[in-house]
Amino acid sequence: MKQTIIFFLLLLPLLAITQTITVKQDGTGNFTTIQAAVDSAQNGDTVLVWPGVYYENIQIIEKNIVLGSLTLTSGDENYKYQTIIDGNSNGSCIDIEHNDNLAIDGFTFQNGTGNDNGNIDGGGIFAIGSTNHITNCIIKQNKTNG
Repeated sequence: MKQTIIFFLLLLPLLAITQTITVKQDGTGNFTTIQAAVDSAQNGDTVLVWPGVYYENIQIIEKNIVLGSLTLTSGDENYKYQTIIDGNSNGSCIDIEHNDNLAIDGFTFQNGTGNDNGNIDGGGIFAIGSTNHITNCIIKQNKTNG
């Protein structure tokens, strides 16, 4: 009996459960904003975003997650045109800092104006100190002065 308990205690960290967190603007998902979903995510989680225009300036700092549109689950690259993160001329569309293994798949990033890092850098995507895997994305109509 003692060996069985020790065995399960050793396996417990291996059984950590990751989750898929859904973002839908109509309220039928877990969250209606991408930032709220990212904030609730733990390392290894997936944030799955349904089509729409999201007027947000998202920050992902020290989180190793997957952020994807329905391109991620369906393989249909048309979702990158339908799932838009619009920076609303209020900073970078997405600010990525100090992540070891972050994946982003299937978005359009538009109307970002960058972060002030000595210069204004990263209109669509600002990344520093991170290893990122960004695929199937469109970055358009962003501005910086860096």
